[in-house]
Amino acid sequence: MKKFKPYSLLVLALTIFIVGCEPTTVQTAPPPSSPQAPPEQAGQATASTSGAPQVESNLLRRNFYIVLDGSGSMNEIQCSGNSTKIEVAKKAVIDFERSLNASDNIGLVVFDNAGISERAVLGTSNRRGFEDQVNAVRANNGTPLYECVKFAFGRLEEQRAKQLGYGEYHIVIITDGEASDSENGLIAQVNKTPVVIHTIGFCIGEGHSLNQRGKTYYTDAQSPEEVKKGFKAVTAESEKFDK
Repeated sequence: MKKFKPYSLLVLALTIFIVGCEPTTVQTAPPPSSPQAPPEQAGQATASTSGAPQVESNLLRRNFYIVLDGSGSMNEIQCSGNSTKIEVAKKAVIDFERSLNASDNIGLVVFDNAGISERAVLGTSNRRGFEDQVNAVRANNGTPLYECVKFAFGRLEEQRAKQLGYGEYHIVIITDGEASDSENGLIAQVNKTPVVIHTIGFCIGEGHSLNQRGKTYYTDAQSPEEVKKGFKAVTAESEKFDK
């Protein structure tokens, strides 16, 4: 039997000790995102497409993404009783949010004095933050309507992947004017998907570019009461999908 010298045994023992103390590398998942993200900087509303989508627990969930017009003309008192159009619109949006089921997702993108920004990420646990963000809108600047619709469409497409194509997807727009940017085939692109566009034209009339028969749902609202009816029509159409 081979004998080890004392210094050899010491080297062997130290080697075993060092190997046994080597650190183990553990990969950690990134922290989950907050259900209510802070507003993005103006002009930076871009839908994220990174990473594989996580499958939604409720594949039949309804999804409503609000596009709120906060352009300068929404500060006018026209077709809006004694309030400005933006105040009537904000109240109608909040009433609509409160009418939804607790299981429904809702999100919000706005263009106002802060530019274009996502104010509420699509979700179910964002209701208090959603209302705070709606109330914080301050009308000013132009009407980059289609850029916001494009953004909302991107968010709903991300959610549709999570729900494996099941469920409902609605873009709900309230605006008082024509877009200052180009439609550029966006409506045709949306129409190839299950995403439905609803527009409430506040003090505009029937001639809005989003009033496209057979492609979009459009409500001509000439009073606060008709704005409310426009939002009620959204859930009425949703109920038809359920049948």
